[in-house]
Amino acid sequence: MTGMFIATALLTAFRPTWGVEPRAEEVPIEQLPPAVVDAVLSHFPGAVISETKREVDNGMLLYDIAFRIGEDRKAVKLTPAGSLVRVRR
Repeated sequence: MTGMFIATALLTAFRPTWGVEPRAEEVPIEQLPPAVVDAVLSHFPGAVISETKREVDNGMLLYDIAFRIGEDRKAVKLTPAGSLVRVRR
């Protein structure tokens, strides 16, 4: 019985992290790297940024930016250098 308890404790303590959602924290637009803001505005002219978050996904720092263009809502993930990683429509 003790062996089963130890095995369960070890599996719980050292469970794999794949499939776990990255934790995001809100970041004020003023604190975004200029390259991130420039990339959003150059790829999506007329974008009005509404939400900005910073997260680490698979060891990579990313910025998750939500915005509107007219009535359309979109979101993108970018590296700190402004490279697009993902676009959600």
